[in-house]
Amino acid sequence: MHISFIIPVYNVEKYVEKAIMSVVNNNWYEYEFEIVIVDDESPDNSVEIIKNIKTQYPEVSINIISQKNKGLGGARNTGVDNATGDYLFFLDSDDYILQGVFVDLLSKAYKNNLDVLEFAAIRVDEKNELIDEVFLLSTNGKVLSGDQYITEVSFANSACNKLYKREFLQSENIRFIERVYIEDAPFNVEVFLKAKRVEAWDVVAAAYLQNTSSITRSKRSGQYLEKFIEDSITVTARIFELSKHYQNHKAQQKIKTKAAFFTAGILRMILMNNTISVQQKQTAYRKLQENNLMPFYHPTGSYVRTCFLYAANMLFPIIKKI
Repeated sequence: MHISFIIPVYNVEKYVEKAIMSVVNNNWYEYEFEIVIVDDESPDNSVEIIKNIKTQYPEVSINIISQKNKGLGGARNTGVDNATGDYLFFLDSDDYILQGVFVDLLSKAYKNNLDVLEFAAIRVDEKNELIDEVFLLSTNGKVLSGDQYITEVSFANSACNKLYKREFLQSENIRFIERVYIEDAPFNVEVFLKAKRVEAWDVVAAAYLQNTSSITRSKRSGQYLEKFIEDSITVTARIFELSKHYQNHKAQQKIKTKAAFFTAGILRMILMNNTISVQQKQTAYRKLQENNLMPFYHPTGSYVRTCFLYAANMLFPIIKKI
């Protein structure tokens, strides 16, 4: 099997058929593919829709795995453990792939024996109208090590704009943190820490749906925000810890800077939202300190960036008393 499309499914009956059919209807030529569906206890009709597709297309390998709810990261991990393709692609169930591009991506990945191939994507709204292009990164045909890639190119936090070699993820035991938000970021920090052969190609290969629910997250309940802040601290602490293992000093600086900006984002959420209590804010501040995220790293370089991080550090002793 050449490629496995791992699709976590939870409450996506409105979108999942389009995601699956974007794979089924592609031109694959000599390449073989499979679709690994991970049903994360979806409460709607998503699984029934998928079963109908499986019946209509018996020649297509569609493996449906049901599990107790583990969140997006846990569903992806299950997909990795059950996939058989040489390369893996994490396709969220409200996104889809574009026609005629993945064959070229696979050809490049095989030709250069890549651990990771990063590519570009478009964002669309619910009317399928273009919002913008994202992740336009390129190594100009060069194959780099993971730390070289970070220093010369950087990388997108998303796991949905990359092909990953399955053998690489398995041998290095790289997995997503389960039951947390923004699980992609520490996953990719570890990927590029350990990857030996990485390339970026600025070809657009996938479409991401920016739906209303993702736009209005900030308006959700205090319970959601408290969970999001807690998860953000967990994720940021993991990124900061992984940064210590980078041997390349510039790469280490970049990862520490990423952790610092995550921390700054957490502080902003705490300060700018009134949906969580003072006690919850104090708890969040303590967790930042306990995880050595405050005061945080601010590198020299960009004057505006350095001033921003310096100001946040100076502000922290004041706001933690709230």
